[in-house]
Amino acid sequence: MHDAAVERLDVQANLRGASERNELVVHYQPIYRTGSQRVIAVEALVRWQHPVRGLLGPDAFVPHAEASSLIDEVGDHVLSESLRQVRRWETELGDEAPAVTVNLSPPSTTRPQPARTRERPPRAERSETRPSHS
Repeated sequence: MHDAAVERLDVQANLRGASERNELVVHYQPIYRTGSQRVIAVEALVRWQHPVRGLLGPDAFVPHAEASSLIDEVGDHVLSESLRQVRRWETELGDEAPAVTVNLSPPSTTRPQPARTRERPPRAERSETRPSHS
């Protein structure tokens, strides 16, 4: 129990400010139309480029972030980066730009959204689902 508490506090301390330090990285997993090789959407997946432990999957930090207000920082970062990417793809690809899906943590969907995440490009959609920690 002591080790788990120390781990949680360590992760939370190191995660605080990770967005500002550009340690949170968004990867995009393609979603293909059945029966074709056409990408119709991508799923935004967050990873943490930890300065000591390397690239961490969400299972290593999202549960700790959900236990604190840090999940808001993570969610805001993923939404902001995803919106920037949607704008780039729409500029480059026009109507062929894929839709982007973002999984939000349930605790972050019950809090008011910051103004900067309310502004969405025309094709951006918001869907609330259970976290998959992929």
